[in-house]
Amino acid sequence: MTDGRTYIFHLTPYTPETLSLGRLAEYATALAEVFGHRDSVHLRGIDAGSVKLALKIDDSVVTHIEARLADLATGAGPEGARSAIKRITEFLTLDGGTATLEAANDSAAVLTFPAPKPPLPPVSVTEVGCLDGRVLRLGGSGEKKVTVLLETDIGRITCDLHKSKAKEMAPYLFDWVRVTGVGVWERSPQGKWFPSSFTINTFDPLDDEGLADVLARLRSLGAGWPDSETIQKTLREIRD
Repeated sequence: MTDGRTYIFHLTPYTPETLSLGRLAEYATALAEVFGHRDSVHLRGIDAGSVKLALKIDDSVVTHIEARLADLATGAGPEGARSAIKRITEFLTLDGGTATLEAANDSAAVLTFPAPKPPLPPVSVTEVGCLDGRVLRLGGSGEKKVTVLLETDIGRITCDLHKSKAKEMAPYLFDWVRVTGVGVWERSPQGKWFPSSFTINTFDPLDDEGLADVLARLRSLGAGWPDSETIQKTLREIRD
Protein backbone atom coordinates (compact mmCIF):
# COMPACT_ATOMS: atom_id res chain seq x y z
CA MET A 1 0.00 0.00 0.00
CA THR A 2 1.28 3.43 -0.92
CA ASP A 3 2.24 5.65 2.04
CA GLY A 4 -0.32 8.19 3.12
CA ARG A 5 -3.32 6.63 1.36
CA THR A 6 -4.97 5.27 4.48
CA TYR A 7 -5.86 7.46 7.45
CA ILE A 8 -7.06 6.45 10.90
CA PHE A 9 -9.63 8.60 12.68
CA HIS A 10 -9.28 7.64 16.35
CA LEU A 11 -12.07 8.51 18.78
CA THR A 12 -11.58 8.05 22.52
CA PRO A 13 -12.84 6.88 24.97
CA TYR A 14 -15.52 5.32 22.78
CA THR A 15 -15.98 1.69 21.79
CA PRO A 16 -18.15 0.37 18.96
CA GLU A 17 -20.65 -0.63 21.66
CA THR A 18 -20.92 2.82 23.25
CA LEU A 19 -20.89 5.09 20.17
CA SER A 20 -24.35 5.39 18.64
CA LEU A 21 -24.84 4.99 14.90
CA GLY A 22 -26.38 8.45 14.73
CA ARG A 23 -23.36 10.13 16.31
CA LEU A 24 -20.99 8.06 14.16
CA ALA A 25 -22.84 9.30 11.08
CA GLU A 26 -22.40 12.90 12.25
CA TYR A 27 -18.65 12.42 12.71
CA ALA A 28 -18.40 10.68 9.31
CA THR A 29 -20.30 13.48 7.55
CA ALA A 30 -18.01 16.11 9.05
CA LEU A 31 -14.93 14.03 8.15
CA ALA A 32 -16.08 13.86 4.53
CA GLU A 33 -16.07 17.67 4.46
CA VAL A 34 -12.60 17.74 6.02
CA PHE A 35 -11.23 15.51 3.25
CA GLY A 36 -13.23 17.31 0.56
CA HIS A 37 -13.56 14.30 -1.78
CA ARG A 38 -16.66 12.42 -0.65
CA ASP A 39 -16.59 9.90 -3.49
CA SER A 40 -12.87 9.18 -3.10
CA VAL A 41 -12.76 8.39 0.63
CA HIS A 42 -13.87 4.91 1.67
CA LEU A 43 -14.40 3.26 5.06
CA ARG A 44 -12.22 0.14 5.24
CA GLY A 45 -13.32 -0.90 8.72
CA ILE A 46 -13.53 -0.18 12.45
CA ASP A 47 -10.95 -1.72 14.78
CA ALA A 48 -12.36 -3.96 17.48
CA GLY A 49 -12.20 -2.67 21.05
CA SER A 50 -12.06 1.02 20.12
CA VAL A 51 -13.39 3.41 17.55
CA LYS A 52 -10.70 3.70 14.91
CA LEU A 53 -12.08 4.40 11.47
CA ALA A 54 -9.71 3.23 8.72
CA LEU A 55 -10.26 5.52 5.72
CA LYS A 56 -8.86 4.53 2.33
CA ILE A 57 -8.12 7.37 -0.13
CA ASP A 58 -8.24 6.84 -3.90
CA ASP A 59 -4.83 7.23 -5.55
CA SER A 60 -6.11 9.99 -7.84
CA VAL A 61 -6.70 12.44 -4.96
CA VAL A 62 -3.94 11.47 -2.49
CA THR A 63 -1.68 14.42 -3.31
CA HIS A 64 -4.53 16.92 -3.13
CA ILE A 65 -5.84 15.58 0.19
CA GLU A 66 -2.36 15.53 1.75
CA ALA A 67 -1.91 19.21 0.84
CA ARG A 68 -5.40 20.02 2.12
CA LEU A 69 -4.77 18.33 5.49
CA ALA A 70 -1.41 20.08 5.80
CA ASP A 71 -3.13 23.45 5.35
CA LEU A 72 -5.82 22.57 7.87
CA ALA A 73 -3.20 21.57 10.42
CA THR A 74 -1.90 25.17 10.34
CA GLY A 75 -5.38 26.70 10.64
CA ALA A 76 -5.60 27.46 6.92
CA GLY A 77 -7.51 25.53 4.26
CA PRO A 78 -11.04 25.87 2.85
CA GLU A 79 -13.67 27.47 5.04
CA GLY A 80 -16.00 24.46 4.71
CA ALA A 81 -13.31 22.10 5.99
CA ARG A 82 -12.46 24.39 8.90
CA SER A 83 -16.15 24.58 9.80
CA ALA A 84 -16.29 20.77 9.74
CA ILE A 85 -13.34 20.60 12.15
CA LYS A 86 -15.19 23.01 14.42
CA ARG A 87 -18.29 20.79 14.32
CA ILE A 88 -16.24 17.72 15.23
CA THR A 89 -14.78 19.63 18.16
CA GLU A 90 -18.30 20.60 19.27
CA PHE A 91 -19.36 16.92 19.11
CA LEU A 92 -16.34 15.98 21.22
CA THR A 93 -17.16 18.66 23.77
CA LEU A 94 -20.71 17.35 24.12
CA ASP A 95 -19.55 13.73 24.26
CA GLY A 96 -16.52 14.29 26.51
CA GLY A 97 -14.19 12.66 24.00
CA THR A 98 -11.01 13.37 22.04
CA ALA A 99 -9.96 12.58 18.48
CA THR A 100 -6.95 12.46 16.18
CA LEU A 101 -6.49 11.84 12.47
CA GLU A 102 -3.34 9.85 11.73
CA ALA A 103 -1.67 8.40 8.66
CA ALA A 104 -1.81 4.59 8.85
CA ASN A 105 1.95 4.32 8.34
CA ASP A 106 2.86 6.98 10.91
CA SER A 107 1.96 7.37 14.58
CA ALA A 108 2.21 11.16 14.34
CA ALA A 109 -1.16 12.91 14.21
CA VAL A 110 -2.03 14.67 10.97
CA LEU A 111 -4.82 16.57 12.74
CA THR A 112 -5.41 16.79 16.48
CA PHE A 113 -8.81 18.07 17.47
CA PRO A 114 -8.73 20.43 20.45
CA ALA A 115 -9.41 18.76 23.74
CA PRO A 116 -12.90 19.67 24.93
CA LYS A 117 -13.02 22.26 27.66
CA PRO A 118 -15.06 21.37 30.73
CA PRO A 119 -18.30 23.36 30.82
CA LEU A 120 -18.35 26.28 33.18
CA PRO A 121 -20.51 25.83 36.26
CA PRO A 122 -23.77 27.80 36.14
CA VAL A 123 -23.61 31.12 37.94
CA SER A 124 -26.41 33.50 38.83
CA VAL A 125 -25.94 37.08 40.04
CA THR A 126 -28.37 39.88 40.82
CA GLU A 127 -27.26 43.38 39.98
CA VAL A 128 -28.34 46.76 38.67
CA GLY A 129 -27.90 47.18 34.94
CA CYS A 130 -29.36 48.63 31.77
CA LEU A 131 -30.59 47.22 28.47
CA ASP A 132 -31.14 48.80 25.07
CA GLY A 133 -33.98 47.28 23.09
CA ARG A 134 -37.08 47.71 20.99
CA VAL A 135 -40.40 47.38 22.80
CA LEU A 136 -42.25 44.51 21.12
CA ARG A 137 -45.01 43.97 23.64
CA LEU A 138 -46.39 45.76 26.68
CA GLY A 139 -49.23 44.40 28.76
CA GLY A 140 -50.46 41.80 31.20
CA SER A 141 -53.08 41.27 33.87
CA GLY A 142 -50.94 41.55 36.99
CA GLU A 143 -52.20 43.68 39.84
CA LYS A 144 -48.98 45.68 40.21
CA LYS A 145 -46.76 44.76 37.26
CA VAL A 146 -47.03 44.37 33.51
CA THR A 147 -44.78 42.48 31.12
CA VAL A 148 -42.46 44.21 28.66
CA LEU A 149 -40.89 42.20 25.83
CA LEU A 150 -37.69 43.78 24.57
CA GLU A 151 -35.80 42.84 21.43
CA THR A 152 -32.10 43.38 22.21
CA ASP A 153 -28.79 42.50 20.59
CA ILE A 154 -28.55 39.43 22.86
CA GLY A 155 -32.05 38.18 22.16
CA ARG A 156 -35.59 38.80 23.34
CA ILE A 157 -35.87 39.55 27.04
CA THR A 158 -39.01 39.54 29.16
CA CYS A 159 -39.03 42.31 31.78
CA ASP A 160 -41.34 43.44 34.56
CA LEU A 161 -42.58 47.03 34.81
CA HIS A 162 -44.72 48.64 37.49
CA LYS A 163 -48.20 49.56 36.24
CA SER A 164 -47.68 53.19 37.19
CA LYS A 165 -45.00 53.46 34.48
CA ALA A 166 -46.76 51.36 31.85
CA LYS A 167 -48.74 54.30 30.50
CA GLU A 168 -45.51 56.29 30.19
CA MET A 169 -43.92 53.54 28.10
CA ALA A 170 -47.02 52.81 25.96
CA PRO A 171 -46.29 55.59 23.40
CA TYR A 172 -42.91 53.95 22.72
CA LEU A 173 -44.30 50.59 21.60
CA PHE A 174 -42.10 49.33 18.72
CA ASP A 175 -39.57 52.09 19.46
CA TRP A 176 -36.10 51.77 20.99
CA VAL A 177 -35.63 52.49 24.67
CA ARG A 178 -32.92 52.18 27.30
CA VAL A 179 -34.21 50.57 30.49
CA THR A 180 -32.49 50.59 33.86
CA GLY A 181 -33.32 48.23 36.67
CA VAL A 182 -32.36 45.08 38.56
CA GLY A 183 -31.70 41.85 36.71
CA VAL A 184 -30.87 38.27 37.56
CA TRP A 185 -28.04 37.35 35.18
CA GLU A 186 -27.20 33.71 34.55
CA ARG A 187 -24.03 32.35 32.94
CA SER A 188 -24.43 29.43 30.55
CA PRO A 189 -21.96 26.51 30.43
CA GLN A 190 -20.54 28.21 27.30
CA GLY A 191 -19.73 31.35 29.30
CA LYS A 192 -22.47 33.63 27.94
CA TRP A 193 -24.51 35.85 30.25
CA PHE A 194 -28.25 36.40 29.84
CA PRO A 195 -30.84 37.98 32.15
CA SER A 196 -33.36 35.37 33.27
CA SER A 197 -35.43 38.19 34.75
CA PHE A 198 -35.26 41.97 34.72
CA THR A 199 -37.33 44.51 36.64
CA ILE A 200 -37.43 47.93 35.00
CA ASN A 201 -37.17 50.93 37.31
CA THR A 202 -36.72 53.71 34.76
CA PHE A 203 -36.51 54.04 30.97
CA ASP A 204 -35.52 56.60 28.37
CA PRO A 205 -36.41 56.67 24.67
CA LEU A 206 -33.50 56.24 22.27
CA ASP A 207 -33.04 58.26 19.09
CA ASP A 208 -32.95 55.91 16.09
CA GLU A 209 -31.18 58.38 13.82
CA GLY A 210 -28.73 56.81 11.42
CA LEU A 211 -25.06 57.79 11.20
CA ALA A 212 -25.63 59.89 8.08
CA ASP A 213 -28.44 61.85 9.81
CA VAL A 214 -26.32 62.52 12.90
CA LEU A 215 -23.35 63.74 10.85
CA ALA A 216 -25.58 65.99 8.74
CA ARG A 217 -26.96 67.58 11.91
CA LEU A 218 -23.46 68.06 13.34
CA ARG A 219 -22.22 69.67 10.11
CA SER A 220 -25.21 72.04 10.15
CA LEU A 221 -23.98 73.22 13.55
CA GLY A 222 -20.53 73.94 12.14
CA ALA A 223 -18.88 70.99 13.85
CA GLY A 224 -16.66 70.31 10.83
CA TRP A 225 -17.25 66.54 10.78
CA PRO A 226 -16.26 64.47 7.70
CA ASP A 227 -18.89 62.78 5.55
CA SER A 228 -20.38 59.42 6.57
CA GLU A 229 -18.54 57.52 3.82
CA THR A 230 -15.19 58.67 5.23
CA ILE A 231 -16.27 57.66 8.75
CA GLN A 232 -17.43 54.24 7.57
CA LYS A 233 -14.14 53.72 5.68
CA THR A 234 -12.17 54.61 8.79
CA LEU A 235 -14.22 52.23 10.93
CA ARG A 236 -13.60 49.38 8.47
CA GLU A 237 -9.87 50.07 8.52
CA ILE A 238 -9.85 49.97 12.32
CA ARG A 239 -11.72 46.64 12.35
CA ASP A 240 -9.35 45.15 9.77
